[in-house]
Amino acid sequence: MNNDIKVLHVGKYYPPSPGGMEVMVKDIGDYLSCRGYHVDTLCFCRDQPSSVRLQRGRGRILLMKELIRLRSAPFSFRYFFWMIVHAKEYDIVHIHLPNPSAILAGLLLAFFRVKMIVHWHSDIIDQKYLYKLIRPFEQMLLRRVDKIICTSDIYMKNSLPLKKWQSKCVIVPLGISDPFTSVRANDEKDDLLRKKFFSKQILFVGRLVPYKGLSHLIRAMSLLDTSFSLIIAGDGPLAEELNELILSEELSHRVHMMGEISDQQKYHLMQESGLFVLPSVTKNEAFGIVLLEAMAAGTPVISTKITGSATGVVNVNRHTGFVVEPGNIHEMAESIAEIFSEYSKYCAFSNHSREHYLTHYQTSTVNPMVEKIYQDVSVVSEGLRDV
Repeated sequence: MNNDIKVLHVGKYYPPSPGGMEVMVKDIGDYLSCRGYHVDTLCFCRDQPSSVRLQRGRGRILLMKELIRLRSAPFSFRYFFWMIVHAKEYDIVHIHLPNPSAILAGLLLAFFRVKMIVHWHSDIIDQKYLYKLIRPFEQMLLRRVDKIICTSDIYMKNSLPLKKWQSKCVIVPLGISDPFTSVRANDEKDDLLRKKFFSKQILFVGRLVPYKGLSHLIRAMSLLDTSFSLIIAGDGPLAEELNELILSEELSHRVHMMGEISDQQKYHLMQESGLFVLPSVTKNEAFGIVLLEAMAAGTPVISTKITGSATGVVNVNRHTGFVVEPGNIHEMAESIAEIFSEYSKYCAFSNHSREHYLTHYQTSTVNPMVEKIYQDVSVVSEGLRDV
C-alpha cells in the first residue's frame, strides 16, 4: 500500500456526466484511494459555490466555481490561485486533457519539484481559435511532463499535438466497472438473447451533436423494413432538427427520441436492445466509451472507421459487430440487417461483445496499468517523499 503518496487529479467538471472524462477521473481516483493513495480531485463546478467535499477513501473533491466559459472551456482565477498555493504539496499531479485551464495550471508547476502525468483523452478540435492561443502552452506542458497516457495507439499516432512526444506516451485504454455483474442461469441467458434478437430494437445513447452522425443512422432506418425500431436517448442542440428529419422520413412510428435518461434507464435499454449503433463521423469521437457499456451488456455494436479514432478498434469488425464507413447509410443498413439475419450469428456477436469487454476494458484491468505508471515515474518505489 502507498500510504505516503499524495496525488492531485486535475479534471474538468463535477459532478461527472455519464460516459464523460469526469467518470474516468472518479473511477481512477476511487481505485487509487482503495490502494492507499491520498487522492484529491481539482475540478470546476457550474451552478454551485466553490467548496470542498470528502470523497470515498482518503481524499477530497475541490470544487472551483467557473468564472466564465469560452466555447465549453471553463476558467476561474480561484482555480489557478489554488494550484499555485497547494499543488507543490503533492507527489504526483495527474492532469486530464482536453482542458485549457488545466494546461495553464499545469505550467504553474514548472518551478516545483513535482511529478506530472498528462492523460490525453482527445485533442482540442472544435475550439479552433482558442486552440491557436493555447497550443504553445500545451506544447510547453507536454515538454515538462513525465508521462503521457493515451487511450489508444491509433489516436496517439494520429494526434498532431503528440507528434513530438511519442517517446513519453503510454497506452492505457479507457475502462468501466461492470454494470451487469449478475450471473444468469444458461436458460435465462438464452431467453434474454432470443428477446434481444427478435426485438430488432436498435439503440443510440449520447449527446445530440453534429459529430455523432445521427442523421445518417436515421436515414439508414428508412432502408430497413418496418420490423426494425430505433431508440435515441440523449439531449443536445440537434434535437429539434433530428425530430424534423424523423418526420420527413416518415419514421415517427419506429424511431423514438427519449431525451435525457438516467444511468439506470441506460443500462436497462442496453440489456433490452438487440443492437447498439454509434454512427460518429469525426475524430471528436476519440474512443466511444459508450461502446464499452453496450458490449458489457452483451449487445453487438456498429461503429464507424474514423481516421485517428479508436471507435473502429474498440469494436472488432465482424467479431463484436461491424465497423462501417462514416456516413455510408447503405453499408450501415446492410450491417444492421446482417446482425439480425441468423440467431446463431447473433449469439456469436453477443458473446464476443461481452467477452471482449471483460478481457480488455474492465476497470480492474485498466486501473492497475495507471498505478504502474505512477510507480514508473517514482524514483523510489516505496514513496515519492524520499526523492
